[in-house]
Amino acid sequence: MVDRVETRRPGPAGTRLAGFFRDLLASHPLTAGRTAGADIVAGPWATGPLACRAARSVGDGVLLVGDAAGFYDPFTGEGIGMALRGAELAASVLENALRLGDVGRRALLLYEARRRRAFRDRLRLDRLLQALLTRPHLTDWVAGRLRRDPALADLLARVTGDTADAARVLRPGFVARLILA
Repeated sequence: MVDRVETRRPGPAGTRLAGFFRDLLASHPLTAGRTAGADIVAGPWATGPLACRAARSVGDGVLLVGDAAGFYDPFTGEGIGMALRGAELAASVLENALRLGDVGRRALLLYEARRRRAFRDRLRLDRLLQALLTRPHLTDWVAGRLRRDPALADLLARVTGDTADAARVLRPGFVARLILA
């Protein structure tokens, strides 16, 4: 949602974060209405952003899988599915490399290419959703559209739940249905 939270604290611990949180809620019209009159009774506490990407996922005798190959902010739990799919891709490449007796970087580059191709659309969608969440008015617009069109909401939920291909929501037709009321 937010790239950076100020870490200096001129007052008691958490004072600035609580104010930041209240301001953030107030800047989001639908959320502001739903939380009007609510009190913060504990916290808030924060950490992040957590995402990190590895420039390469292979080296001589090494394949990075799961979070070691790149950790993504836990938006929908996609890291679990990506780790399992990455392990399948790694096993396939490693099986062949071990059979040939060559686990050098060049022999393992196929894993990197397959991994990039397998996760490309999903990571694009995740970045798009993260960018959307930084724009409260647009987020409200999209949420309203999803409420009015359950088929759109269902498809987006299936994609973020890894039961449908992310490319389906990156197509112009989906985006047009989402944006046009």
